[in-house]
Amino acid sequence: MSFFHVNDVHAHLDQFTKFGTDCTDPAQDCYGGYARIKTKVDELRKLHPDSLFLNAGDEFQGTLFYSVYGGDKIAETLNDLNFDAMTLGNHEWDGGDEALGKFLKQLKFPIVSCNVKSTYSDLKDTIKNYQIFPAHQLAVIGVTTETTATTSQVGPGTKFLDPIPEVQKTIDEIRKMHPEIRRIVALTHLGYDEDKRLAAETEGLSLIIGGHTNTLLGDMPKAEGAYPTIQTNLKGHEVFIVTAYRWGEYLGSIEVTFDTEGKALAYRGAPVHMDKTVEQEKTLQEKITSWRTLFEQYTVQVGETMTNLEGEDCWEKDCLLGQVLADAILDYRLKQLEESEPRPDFSFINSGIIRASISSGKITKGDLKTCFPFETTLVEATFTGAELRKIIEGCVSKVNQFNQNRVTSWFQVSDGMAIKYDQNKKAGSQVARVAGPG
Repeated sequence: MSFFHVNDVHAHLDQFTKFGTDCTDPAQDCYGGYARIKTKVDELRKLHPDSLFLNAGDEFQGTLFYSVYGGDKIAETLNDLNFDAMTLGNHEWDGGDEALGKFLKQLKFPIVSCNVKSTYSDLKDTIKNYQIFPAHQLAVIGVTTETTATTSQVGPGTKFLDPIPEVQKTIDEIRKMHPEIRRIVALTHLGYDEDKRLAAETEGLSLIIGGHTNTLLGDMPKAEGAYPTIQTNLKGHEVFIVTAYRWGEYLGSIEVTFDTEGKALAYRGAPVHMDKTVEQEKTLQEKITSWRTLFEQYTVQVGETMTNLEGEDCWEKDCLLGQVLADAILDYRLKQLEESEPRPDFSFINSGIIRASISSGKITKGDLKTCFPFETTLVEATFTGAELRKIIEGCVSKVNQFNQNRVTSWFQVSDGMAIKYDQNKKAGSQVARVAGPG
């Protein structure tokens, strides 16, 4: 049986440059876009009728298609693609429960997430624990990262339970209620490392199709692991784990051979690169292009850069775009102050707010909206030296030093800050020195 999948498209309905920004110049290399994905999926479905097309979440936030239209055009596009099922990512809650409910009501395919529990009627009525596909003798369980509760605009009536026990509970329920179903697949928005943990700490899954961490798997340059990654479960059986990077630049494609008990025996496949060699489906592309008429206000030039402002690696290390943003924030604040007022020493930003790069040349409002799509608030705060050191230690060691929670993003600081650290040491003692400007 074949599975085609995408994740973390982040409103990239149309093709984009290698920087994640609009690709409107024919001379540029353009990637992705749902018209291109539709061409390939339609082709693959004809070749492999015993198949499912699945979406691992985070359709919201990242381009003007979301900033201008909210979820409406995304919903229309996803329906045109005829997905078989979708799970929800953390960014689906960026507009709150009400906006998400409106979006879900527009979709014509199942939404699955077994660990999301909500009292909001539009969510409760549309989100299922799993979906049974009788023709394939298969169930798809959905699951969403529980960090959504603290990273998005979740209402008080929506809760996110621990994914691993909820998935196992759902597997057991499927076995009891649907004994004829032997093949069980998890469609997750947890992240690559958490997918491996889910596989290792449960039993009954044969395949995990994931998203959330924008992980590139395969044999291409910069790949972080094999496609599929193979992890043994609690009973020693193999679980295949796949994910398809981000933005729709790749379409995941894997064929799995199951035994009579639903265990995964063998696989064939690889991510398919959605470059210019894949044609765009004409009808869908015309529709997407027509929606751009409302983007005119964002074509205004607001600046210029003589070099590429790389943002691709900001989540993992220092990056030029992050440093420029940190310097700009500090400069902006300093210019607001009178000489007699206390002046901030530096700016410090969470790299998670950076979502694309800026290529050399003119910078438009649209470029900024694509790179920094969140309505992030600028906060001024005072810290002791000890507190600042603990904050930076948490970012460097990936363990929050105040509550021991996992830290998933890097940080960027303005010019003049000097930080010395050693990531080979244990968490809590990696930062050796922090010095401010001057």
